[in-house]
Amino acid sequence: MHSNLSLPSRKYLLLGLAAALASAAPLGAQGLEKISFGLSASFVAPASMSLDTSWEDFENTDAAYYGFGAGVFCRWDPKDNHGFRLRADYLLFGDKEKKGQNQTITDSTNIVAIMADYIYSFDSPNKGFYLFAGAGSLITEWKREYTGTNVTTGKDSCTQSTVGVAAGGGYNFTKNFGAEIKYTKAFDLELEDPSKPWIKLDADWSWIQVSLNWRF
Repeated sequence: MHSNLSLPSRKYLLLGLAAALASAAPLGAQGLEKISFGLSASFVAPASMSLDTSWEDFENTDAAYYGFGAGVFCRWDPKDNHGFRLRADYLLFGDKEKKGQNQTITDSTNIVAIMADYIYSFDSPNKGFYLFAGAGSLITEWKREYTGTNVTTGKDSCTQSTVGVAAGGGYNFTKNFGAEIKYTKAFDLELEDPSKPWIKLDADWSWIQVSLNWRF
């Protein structure tokens, strides 16, 4: 698996975390006891991670395999049933290989998701079932490596940001520990290697994420 974040990805992640902390500050003045911070660990599975171009060698190529993720979040629960959450997740998908007669293509995909969620709790924010929906920014880092015989080896790569939406549900076992599942969809994502502007890949990306959350 490829696990290095590029400089643009780090910049967007830091900006997102700074925005989350800045947003939490005035809320803390209204009621610090209603604000909680937490960490998450996730398993991610591609729902649709296809790349489609007019080039036959690249048509409908899956760009990712199962992977893992980690995240941080800040949650504010002004009322028992209604809450809001700011979160940043780093998702590391497994490499995906496509083998041909003389060539092997390996795709590596990482995603940083900076999202804001509305949460509805059926019982209370500390225990029981809840549903949520949100939107935010997705920073995708994609790399493709070519290896094989009778072909020129090489790499393509790009970092691209786009808008995404998410929805899901979960269950809080205690005030500090819970689990959830969510579906995330990226919109209008086109991958382009800055060093090779003639290579443009329309990406249809969505994934399912199962997470364990720990609040403190």
